[in-house]
Amino acid sequence: MEISFLNNASLSTFIPTVPTTKGGTGLTAIGTANQVLAVNAGATALEFQTPTTGDITGVTAGSGLTDGGTSGAVTLNVGAGSYINVNANDIAVDATTTATASKVAARDSSGDLYANLFQGTATSARYADLAEKYEADADYEAGTVLVIGGDKEVTISKEPGSYAVVGVVSTDPAYLMNSGLESDNVVAVALRGRVPCKVTGNVNKGDVLVASDTPGHAMVGAMAHNISPLQIVGRALESKTDAQPGIIEIIV
Repeated sequence: MEISFLNNASLSTFIPTVPTTKGGTGLTAIGTANQVLAVNAGATALEFQTPTTGDITGVTAGSGLTDGGTSGAVTLNVGAGSYINVNANDIAVDATTTATASKVAARDSSGDLYANLFQGTATSARYADLAEKYEADADYEAGTVLVIGGDKEVTISKEPGSYAVVGVVSTDPAYLMNSGLESDNVVAVALRGRVPCKVTGNVNKGDVLVASDTPGHAMVGAMAHNISPLQIVGRALESKTDAQPGIIEIIV
């Protein structure tokens, strides 16, 4: 056994007493397994001592935990709570990417969020027009000019300057009214805002547009100051310099 001293102390100034027995060719220190060599209470000698350990009197479950105890094997469990699933090896939020009741809504792989109904206050909209669903006599594509008439509520425009104009088939309405309407052919008609519109003939930005004789297309109205509000499809937001049918942005 080797004993080291601090500050160059010598055996003449500090000679510890170590409990030993004589055996064989040397001295054998007296002690038992798991004991440590330590200074005694009086600080006069070294002796073998059994280490003391702390005594835990109880384990109390804190926030979000359950169980605990004051003796024996103690287990703490994580409380599940609302929308939380506690599994064997993990804790997970009870979420879904589909419109499912009593689940946390999560974005899908495209970043989209789904729900059957959002309730709250909207402060902005991604798209540009206010539209409403109507029952049509056929399946009309976006940009088509419609009038009241036909076998259902609305039909395609065919009469130049028609007084029955109702609007233009919307592409992506910012707000869609009467969304629960069901029928063989339902169209979302833009009533206010900006929307792509089928037009024929030359158009200048700002021109007043009315129904043309090309089915589903608008044209520039002659003598705009004499046009009835019942005839107006909208006003052009951009120009078109050729006479062929095309699509431009308008405001309705």
